[in-house]
Amino acid sequence: IARDITKRKQTEESLKETERKLLEAQKMANLGFWIWDVKSGEVEWSDEVYKIFQLDPKDFTPQIDSIQALSPWPEENQRDAELIRKATDSKEPGSYEQKFLFPDVSIGHYHSTFQGIYDDQGHLTAIKGTVQGITEKKRADEEQKKLEEQLQQAQKMEAIGTLAGGIAHEFNNVLAIIMGNNELVMEELPQYSLARESTEEIRIAGLRARDVVKQLLTFSSQDDTAKKVVDIKSVVQQSMK
Repeated sequence: IARDITKRKQTEESLKETERKLLEAQKMANLGFWIWDVKSGEVEWSDEVYKIFQLDPKDFTPQIDSIQALSPWPEENQRDAELIRKATDSKEPGSYEQKFLFPDVSIGHYHSTFQGIYDDQGHLTAIKGTVQGITEKKRADEEQKKLEEQLQQAQKMEAIGTLAGGIAHEFNNVLAIIMGNNELVMEELPQYSLARESTEEIRIAGLRARDVVKQLLTFSSQDDTAKKVVDIKSVVQQSMK
């Protein structure tokens, strides 16, 4: 008896090609498949899931306890319990993001979808879903967030610097009037008069104010930074007056 099985062979080849393309797409998308038998407790992972978690199938057996141990944070395990309850009660598909520990104890992230499987009586028999590694995306998002925060901080400092520069220039104009008129008054006073001593204090205070203006201009990036040695005893004496 001879039987033509060309169509069956073509169908088998087509299925193999489709499966190959699907596996390739999952690999490119960093996407894996899992299924959990609720009654037996057995969990099945696709090869890509092991790759996402950087685990060797020979060394790691996916069970509920061992999987939860990969995310040793109470809030993560609590989320797992809530997802199981949701799949049992609502029978609606869902998704979530979770962090976990790589074998080197660095933190990874994955996105998972899930869907309950039910028997004819509507009882939950298994949960299936996908796992997609998003660690690099999370790290890129965190880096982007840091850069945005740094940019915002730089913009704030630029605005403050501009304000400080404007205040410094206005203060400098007022200070020039004070210092100029103080010099004119000193020229009219006797050398050893009490009033001259007071005007000298005004001059010293004006010089200190001028230093403050320089500091404001330095802060606003409108002047070069320069350090100098000071006589701390003299500074303290002036401050005490």
